[in-house]
Amino acid sequence: MTNQTTIRQGENTVEITGVLAENRLEYYTSQSKKNFIRGQFDIKTGEDEIHTVRVFSSELKKDGTPSAGYKGFETVMNEYKSIQDVGEEEATKVMVRSGTLEMNDYKGGDGMIRSFPQISTFSVTRPKNGANLEPKAELTIEGYIQSISAETDREGEETGRIKLKLVVALYGGAVAPFEFIAPAGDIAEHIDENWEVGQTVTVYADIINRVETKVIKQEVSFGKPKERTVTNSTREYVITGGSDPYEEDDQKAYSAEVIKKALAEREVMLDGLKDEKKDDKKKEAPKKSGFGKAVAKKEEPAKDVDVDEDDLPF
Repeated sequence: MTNQTTIRQGENTVEITGVLAENRLEYYTSQSKKNFIRGQFDIKTGEDEIHTVRVFSSELKKDGTPSAGYKGFETVMNEYKSIQDVGEEEATKVMVRSGTLEMNDYKGGDGMIRSFPQISTFSVTRPKNGANLEPKAELTIEGYIQSISAETDREGEETGRIKLKLVVALYGGAVAPFEFIAPAGDIAEHIDENWEVGQTVTVYADIINRVETKVIKQEVSFGKPKERTVTNSTREYVITGGSDPYEEDDQKAYSAEVIKKALAEREVMLDGLKDEKKDDKKKEAPKKSGFGKAVAKKEEPAKDVDVDEDDLPF
């Protein structure tokens, strides 16, 4: 579907510095015989803190000349060492300076449409001259405030933090809502007092993607304690600062009318995705497993298509 609403793509920059944890990049040739590198790599920025970055880079530009991004990712595949390969001490330190936050929409095996944020980039490098840079994962992004609400815990008690839903204009005229967290204290108080629904703002945030695993020992009446492994995942965009709201007559401010139309087009796109998948299932026969009941073909969260990096603004 082509987006009909004209909307300015806002600032959207992800910066990550850390150690290469795992490299899952691979060569790929499309049906039109074009060569690409695609896949993902993980960057470790702290204990239990891993950030996954998605890559899709063509070998040649539109004019037929070699793509610097493709060559760069070949270097990653051939020269960079990951924690998985050589351990953390010997792994390559890496930097992403021009990543973008995107939204991946897909239909799960249960028939439900799911949307989750993902980070993409066309460039990853090593620190120059042995620079010892501090690990970080940060985001700068512009958007339209869709809602501001107090965060509550499982018992319904307010935590002191504030949830901010920001509608972000992405590449190609699409929009998607992203949720940010304002930590309790000065930042939450400032947003509560100075930001309102319908305003356009710039948000600065830390990207948190932490998976913590703990072994809990449960006492028994006799014998050794029973051990149980518990995994807690935290994925948040925690606000560290922000701009003053843009003035209404500022050319960079998004209008409520344009955002409303763009969100309506997003809903049509999601409905179309749902219908498209239904049609695909009618054409596909279940795939038999080695034993037991037949297994349906696994849905891919995202499809790669033939694109040219020159057409993209990042």
